[in-house]
Amino acid sequence: MMERRDLSAEDAEEAEVDDEPRRQQKKKKKSGKNKRRFSDEQVRSLEMMFESETKIDPRNKVQVAAELGLQPRQVAIWFQNKRARWKTKEIEKNYTALRANYESLKARFLITEKEKESLHAQLQELHNQLQKTQEGRSDGKKEEEEKTRGVSYLRQEEHQWRSFNSASLFHEPSSGSHWWDSET
Repeated sequence: MMERRDLSAEDAEEAEVDDEPRRQQKKKKKSGKNKRRFSDEQVRSLEMMFESETKIDPRNKVQVAAELGLQPRQVAIWFQNKRARWKTKEIEKNYTALRANYESLKARFLITEKEKESLHAQLQELHNQLQKTQEGRSDGKKEEEEKTRGVSYLRQEEHQWRSFNSASLFHEPSSGSHWWDSET
């Protein structure tokens, strides 16, 4: 850049004229019409190299470029583009695998959730049945308790009846006279 400033007006005009073909060349490259494609053999060689190493070191880049009749920059760009495409494919594969795993887990989760709801409904039904049974028993228990109390009371009296030593057998004090002794 410094050199251009020091150039005379004539030299500057010549430099601009020389730059014109370069500008046109850049426009052609950008438009894609003048895009140079690699031959099948070049692509195969580059693919084989990529399989062994995804990044090419500068020494190998120059060597491969010379063998294939390419510029080292073309080889470098091809490797860069290939890595980008390869990474995209890897991401797509991983995404597909993760998506399949997700769908499988989601299906299993939904099945488990339905099973949980079913078990919860069964548990609620059993709880309701148990509650009804306990309510029925509590009504029956009251009747049974009343019967048991009556039987218990009778058992207490029975115990007293069987005991001939009881002073309260006939609720009469033990005096010398007995009922059979009285005359009527």
